Amino acid sequence: MVEGWGPFSKLPSIIRSIIIAFAAIGFAIVGRLVIQSIVPGVVPYALTYPAIILAGLLGGWEAGLISVAGCELLIWYFVLPPTRTFTPLALSDAVSLAVSTISQLIALAVVVKYREASERAHRDEAARAEFFRLALNEMDHRTKNNFLIAASLLTAQASQAQPEVAGELKNAAARLMSIAGTYSQLSRSSQSISEVRLDDYLGEICAIARRTASRGHRPDIFRRPDADGRPPCGEHRPDHE
Repeated sequence: MVEGWGPFSKLPSIIRSIIIAFAAIGFAIVGRLVIQSIVPGVVPYALTYPAIILAGLLGGWEAGLISVAGCELLIWYFVLPPTRTFTPLALSDAVSLAVSTISQLIALAVVVKYREASERAHRDEAARAEFFRLALNEMDHRTKNNFLIAASLLTAQASQAQPEVAGELKNAAARLMSIAGTYSQLSRSSQSISEVRLDDYLGEICAIARRTASRGHRPDIFRRPDADGRPPCGEHRPDHE
C-alpha cells in the first residue's frame, strides 16, 4: 500500500519493509513505556498486535514478520524474567511467548490476505475503468467518423447540385459536422467514465450550434446563470426572457 508514496516507492522492497517494521516496533515501544509509567507490570503483549497489524497492512509479509520477530525479542529481553538477558525462560514464560508468537503470526496472515485481496480488487477496478474508458473513446471516435463521412458525401453532392439544392445539402452537412463535434466535446468534458461536466459540455454545444447554424437562422441559445453566478453559455437572449 505504500508503493506509491513518492520517493518512498523508489526504495527496494526489503528496505521499505524494514523501515515500516521498525516504525511499528517503535510505536509498540512508546506505547508500552507510556502504559508502564501509568500502570506498571500489566499487558506486556497488548501493543504488539496493533504494531504487527499496522506493519502487515502497510508493508505485507516482510514488514509483518520483521515486526513479529522484533516485538517478541524485545518482550523476551525486557519483560520476561530474568530481564535484560536472553537466557532460557521458565517453562510457563516460554509457552506464553510461543503462544503469543503463533497468535501474532495468525493475525498477520489474516491481515496480509486482506491486504492482497484489497490490492487485487483495486487493480481489477482500475483495469475495468480503463477498459470502459478506451471502449467509450473508441465508440465516440467511430460514431464521429460516421457523421464526418456522411457530411463529406453531402458536401460532395452539393458541389454537383443546383444552387438552391446545394445550399440545403451544405446546411445538412454542417449540422452533421456539429453533431460530430459534440462527441469530441463529450469525451473532453468527461473526467471519468461515470461523470460528465455538463457546464463545459453544454457550453461547447451552444458555441458549435451558433457557428454551424444557417445565416439568417441563428437560434437564440441561452442558459440561465448558475447558482454561483456563472454567465449563460449562449450569446443571444430572447427579449421575452
